[in-house]
Amino acid sequence: MQSNEFDTTISLLNGFFSKITMLFNKLQLSEYSSETLKKSKELINNGTAVLTALKTHTNSLENLLNDCAAFTTEIEDDITSDPKPGNYVFHTKNGMLGYPGKEFMAKIMKNKTIHKTNVDIQQKTSSNIDIQQKTSSNVDVPSKEDRILIPEIGYKLRINSILDINAIPPALYYYTARDTNSPPSGIYTRLPNNNLVRIPFPEIVDSKKEYDRKHSIRCKYRYKDECTAQRQKMARMHNSIVRTCNFAHKGDKMIKIGHPARCPAVPSFGNPQTMSTDIRQIIEDDIKNTLMCGLSDIITAAVWFDYSNIVNEKYYLLDEC
Repeated sequence: MQSNEFDTTISLLNGFFSKITMLFNKLQLSEYSSETLKKSKELINNGTAVLTALKTHTNSLENLLNDCAAFTTEIEDDITSDPKPGNYVFHTKNGMLGYPGKEFMAKIMKNKTIHKTNVDIQQKTSSNIDIQQKTSSNVDVPSKEDRILIPEIGYKLRINSILDINAIPPALYYYTARDTNSPPSGIYTRLPNNNLVRIPFPEIVDSKKEYDRKHSIRCKYRYKDECTAQRQKMARMHNSIVRTCNFAHKGDKMIKIGHPARCPAVPSFGNPQTMSTDIRQIIEDDIKNTLMCGLSDIITAAVWFDYSNIVNEKYYLLDEC
C-alpha cells in the first residue's frame, strides 16, 4: 500500500466522522417526533457498528505496528550481521532467521575459484604419475582430483574417475560401532568431497492414503516453542484461532511421502514396518522407478555439496529433524 492510499483512508475516516457529527447536530435541531426518534436510533445502531469495527481493527493495527517495529529492528540487525556458519539459515542475536546473502555466495565462489586453480595445478603436475600408475597395473587407479563434466547438467563435479567399470567398489558398507563414543552402527555411503552419510530408514506413507503430510517437511522455525509463539502472534494479529503446525521440529522423526510415480505397486515401499510383506508385491520395473528417483536425488545432493564447497561432513541422523 502506497502513501497516497494511506492518505485516502485517513480522509475517508475524517469525512465519515464529520458526517456523523453533522447528522447528530441536525437531529438536535429537529422537533421531537417519532421520525426524529427513529433517525436517532438508526444513528446509534450504525455508529455503534462502525465503532465496534474500528475498535477491533485498532487493536489489530496496534499489534501489527508493534510487530512491524520489532521486525524493522530485526532487519537492521540482520543486514549488519555476518552470516553464521551452519545450515542454510541462521539466527541473528534477536532470533530472526537470516539467509546468507550475496556476500556469503561471493565468498563461496571465491573459495571455489581458488580451489579449482589448485586442483588444475595439481592435475598438471601429477599427470605423469597417474599415467605411470595406470600403465603399471591391471586395475585402474581412481583419480581423487578429477573434475569431470557431467553433460546432463552442465556441471564439472569433483569426483573419482575410473576406466575399468569392474573395478568400481561397492557403494554401501555396514559399519559396526566399537563403543558408545563411536558413530552409530548402520549402513553408510561416502559421497564426493568425502562427505559420509548414514542411510536412514524413515517411515514411508502412501500419498494416496495420507493427506496431512505430517512431519514430512522441516518447519522454518526449527524449534517447537518458537513456532508456537509465531503462530500465536499471527492469531492475535488476525483475531483468529491458533493454527496447527504439521511440519517437523527439532527432535521429531521425519517421514517420507511415497508416491505411485516412485513405486507404482506399493507407493509406501521401503517402510520398515511393512517391508517384509510389501517386497512380495514388487517387480523389477518398480525397482527401476525407485532407483531412478533415489539415485537422481543422491547426485543432486553431491553436486550441491561440491558447489557449496562442503567437505568431510558426517550425517548420521538424516531422519531426525
